[in-house]
Amino acid sequence: MKNEKKIREIATERIEILSHFALDILNGKGITKNEEYAHKYLKYAKEIKSHYKIKKSALDKIKICKFCNIIFIPGKNCSVVISSSKRFVIYKCNKCSNEFKIHY
Repeated sequence: MKNEKKIREIATERIEILSHFALDILNGKGITKNEEYAHKYLKYAKEIKSHYKIKKSALDKIKICKFCNIIFIPGKNCSVVISSSKRFVIYKCNKCSNEFKIHY
């Protein structure tokens, strides 16, 4: 029981580290500016999350395209439209042109 708890703590720390590396690369603050590394980091983080069955993690706070696995950065790789009449925000991916809607 204690080992499972420690393993999940380590896994959540790794997910946070990988997601921060991916965000730094896409924002231009990382060591490299190659977006392929950011995609790999996100892929590894998702694999860790699904393998250890972690419900809440740092990946939940980041908006990610489900089809091409890129982090949405408004103005850089996605467009944001606010629909006040229908009460939701639409994130549209510039790479695959899929939409991600969030109700408010």
